[in-house]
Amino acid sequence: MSIDIERLEDDVGQLRREVLHMKLGGNLAYWCGRHGLDFEWLPREPFRADAVITGKRVIALVEIATTGDEADVEQLLEGAEIYERERGERPNALVLYIGVRPSSELAEECKEHGIILDNSPRRIAIKLAELDKELAESGRPSPEE
Repeated sequence: MSIDIERLEDDVGQLRREVLHMKLGGNLAYWCGRHGLDFEWLPREPFRADAVITGKRVIALVEIATTGDEADVEQLLEGAEIYERERGERPNALVLYIGVRPSSELAEECKEHGIILDNSPRRIAIKLAELDKELAESGRPSPEE
């Protein structure tokens, strides 16, 4: 029996990325729960995004990436349209949660599209909880209404 070392290395690399992805998502879910928000993993197909965070009024679509790039921004934008088509609700926030400090180029790209970009799950949860409160105070209907 021969072992394909290159394939084995690829498999290990893929597993490492998946473990990191789940760890980042778990951290974000924890902080969301601490701030009264719900975190739900989404199936990659059809949604193209990793998760949705909901509160009384906020619906935030989330993409989790190790470093983040333009493709992640495009995925979020496409994912918002898909989410609205599949669930009948348009997300009122988009979040790109990355595991490292963002580049200035990525920060500018996210700013142009109104995407919350951060590498801190705590700060993301706080921002979304504040947005949820603002939306509730503005009298906008909740997702269930």
